[in-house]
Amino acid sequence: MDRRTFSRRMLVGGAAAAATGVTSLSLGAVEASSAENPPRTAPAGGVTRRLKMYAEKLPNGELGYGFEKGKASIP
Repeated sequence: MDRRTFSRRMLVGGAAAAATGVTSLSLGAVEASSAENPPRTAPAGGVTRRLKMYAEKLPNGELGYGFEKGKASIP
């Protein structure tokens, strides 16, 4: 194959076809193993905490952040 017939599109197309083939082959193996053992899940979590952070430009031109407006700093 000479340089004129070989292009990036051809390379990308071949890679996409190869990735699709590998993915479709591996799906069967995943389904078979998941039927034997159910996936492990994490235990129920605790309380969700929500917080608000403020990002502000500092006098020296840098960007700082903090939990209150006007009190941003660089840790």
